[in-house]
Amino acid sequence: MVRRSTRVRKNVVPVKGQWDVLPHGLGVLPTATIQPASHIIPDGQPLTLEKVTKGDLAHQPDPETPTGQALNDLIPASNPITKSQLEEEPILKLVDEVRDTLDITTPPRKKNAAAREIKEETGSLEQVSALRRSKRVRTQVKVGEDDIPHESPPKKAKHTGKQVKSEDGPVTPEKPSTPKRVPRKTKDNPYGLTPGRSPFPDWQAPSAAQCEEVYRILASVHGEVTQPATIPAPSLEVAGCGEVPFVLEALLRTLLSGAVTFDGADSMVKAIIAKYGTIEDDLAKGSIDWNRVRMSTVEELEETIRVGGLANRKAKAIKGTLDMVYQDNIDRREAYLAEKQTGVPANVYGASGKTQGQKDLEILKTERNILSLDHLHGLSADEAMRQFTKFPGIGVKTAACVILFCLQRPCFAVDTHVHRFSRWLGWAPGGADENDTFSHLEVRCPDHLKYGLHQLFIHHGKHCGRCKMATVEGTKGWEAVICPLEQLLVRAKKMTRVQKKTEAKIEKTLTQEANESEPEHLEVDEVIAEGKAVGA
Repeated sequence: MVRRSTRVRKNVVPVKGQWDVLPHGLGVLPTATIQPASHIIPDGQPLTLEKVTKGDLAHQPDPETPTGQALNDLIPASNPITKSQLEEEPILKLVDEVRDTLDITTPPRKKNAAAREIKEETGSLEQVSALRRSKRVRTQVKVGEDDIPHESPPKKAKHTGKQVKSEDGPVTPEKPSTPKRVPRKTKDNPYGLTPGRSPFPDWQAPSAAQCEEVYRILASVHGEVTQPATIPAPSLEVAGCGEVPFVLEALLRTLLSGAVTFDGADSMVKAIIAKYGTIEDDLAKGSIDWNRVRMSTVEELEETIRVGGLANRKAKAIKGTLDMVYQDNIDRREAYLAEKQTGVPANVYGASGKTQGQKDLEILKTERNILSLDHLHGLSADEAMRQFTKFPGIGVKTAACVILFCLQRPCFAVDTHVHRFSRWLGWAPGGADENDTFSHLEVRCPDHLKYGLHQLFIHHGKHCGRCKMATVEGTKGWEAVICPLEQLLVRAKKMTRVQKKTEAKIEKTLTQEANESEPEHLEVDEVIAEGKAVGA
């Protein structure tokens, strides 16, 4: 198979990075050298197994055909009887006596005479059935249908794809064509996440070395990417994807930026700030006043954020989340106050790991009507994911962005660009959705590369003419650049709308030309025929 990179024109130029700021205009990025992976996970080697052949199986030998054919021609039969009853019948003794008298040397004529004698002596029996000569002797006894219970034919064995074991031979497994996803969605785990393990355990990519290679290639073009040491204050102009110090603020800003353009998300944040204002209190200075947003109606909030898109769905999710956070803050305040009075430890989430100063800060925020989720700072990535996805409208991608940018925990957030590159690079199965891809990459990708690869995939997907969703082979944008990952990617075949319309138009034109050319040929044939007739 010839790769597309061999057909690239010579006059194209590489992609230029201009990677000096964060994706949403939030702060300048310092340059630093990424440390290599400490070890490389070797690819798993499939187990080679031998197949069980027919020769390995023991076959039961066919019964020997008796030499005396007179006994095979006729066997007396009667009503259904058991084997014990058959032994008591005198006819069986007669058959045994005749069997003893006949041997290999008996001529065929004498054998036939003996058979006739047996038939005459058994004439009192109701029926006599003939035997069909085959490899095995099969008796067919004619009896009443009501006397013998009918056995249903054996059901066909259902193919389960399990391993077939043999006593003499090795195991013969059936190799699955595609990795199977283990069902794991529950009420407490609605997205079916698998912390600490991949949903595709047989899919060995990517290895640590593959992640290092892709990061090195993209960083050589777009520049090194490192996570900033401090989180900037909330922006009044840019929504961002969680790059704020307040957890609730990060969660709701990321929710607003989901499934819309960056410009649309920025417009919604500006409209909310203009409508509800920001907090001036030092405890949450610069944050949007989310308590005022909570006290408004869904219709009012929906009208405010209509400029960005998906206003109805986002307004309901924001209102539902704010109501849950408000009630949680009230419950935590009451629990901490009761702890002070009674000395009984507060029975709320994470209270055992909080200092008295942190508990007092939570009480103070609640009394000042500042909605907060800052008590979730310090959680691990897996625990924070469980807590965030409990809120309405908060999916895996939104929660992963908050964990990565706000909590600053290693977390491979999978958006559209990351999902696309994961499939093109073969890092995840082609049919894996974003949530399964996230669970898989969380296990396979080294922690120190998760932030950099996430940012580089987004940046490269937006600037590379060959990796944009809107460009395909044959367009101007395709031939204008060289993708540095070209030798590693296997892109899915796709066509733009313009290409589809062009192809349909060409097909229609060819069909019309074929239809129009047919009458011309017919007219020529008619003229020739008329000329022949006149000449005649």
